[in-house]
Amino acid sequence: MADRTPLRMGSNGLPQQMQSGDTVPVANGGTGSSTAAGARTNLGLGTAAVVSAKAWRTTPPTLSNNVTDATNDVDISAGVAWDNTNDVLLELSSGLTKQLDAAWSAGTNQGGIDTGSKANSTWYHVWLICTTGGTVDVLFSTSATSPTMPGGYTLKRHIGWAYTDGSGIIRPFFHQGRNWYWRAIVVDVNTASPTVTTLAAMSTPPGERVEWFGTIFVNNSSAGRRGSVGPGEGSTGNTNAVYSQVSGVLHTSHARTLTDTSSQIRYDVGNTGGWTQFAIGTAGWVRLT
Repeated sequence: MADRTPLRMGSNGLPQQMQSGDTVPVANGGTGSSTAAGARTNLGLGTAAVVSAKAWRTTPPTLSNNVTDATNDVDISAGVAWDNTNDVLLELSSGLTKQLDAAWSAGTNQGGIDTGSKANSTWYHVWLICTTGGTVDVLFSTSATSPTMPGGYTLKRHIGWAYTDGSGIIRPFFHQGRNWYWRAIVVDVNTASPTVTTLAAMSTPPGERVEWFGTIFVNNSSAGRRGSVGPGEGSTGNTNAVYSQVSGVLHTSHARTLTDTSSQIRYDVGNTGGWTQFAIGTAGWVRLT
């Protein structure tokens, strides 16, 4: 038979098996009529969400476009993440669908935006939020640091992004862990007149550095042209290069580099003349924090 001995928290912050004779902390007064929040306080768990044993190895929720209303809705899987202070574990025990085109309301298939209304060509930050009583939900906000929290919700954790295009449609995406992917490459640079060493904004979330990955396209009317990309905070785009050795032929190369906090990378071309096309397409990014 499985050992069902209760667990206690040790000085190292990890659960430890209780021994015979140990004092078991109970809810306020020990009468059985105390609130769950009171019991958690006495157990040293704070006043936030009660989490299952799986929370000790966190698996944050995964985001994806909703199938029924991909234009407006995002699906958020069940998952566990630390709050922003890395002090309290927040567990979303069941997946939710939240609506970007409606004001926030608790629960699944309800509105998710904190203030205002859905806008075009806008990044929305997705937050896991929690009340002091342990109710966990999801919130959309244009703020990367300070979403307008619904009444009673005090804890939060940034878990991802959703982006609306020029028509207000949530751009199709998927993600796994720290890796985020557009379902179709987004062309962010497309010119026949590239300039030497230029910063260019990519289709990655603003406000923090990420590892961008995508494709460089080179086509030219003169052989020997070169295009490359490098970190947005560097001095030159001298890495991830692709060369065109034959004129009139499209050459492509996969590339990875770091953005700056304005979603920019730096590209460089070996010669500003003789170009037919120089393009950079964003496939996705890797979150670094």
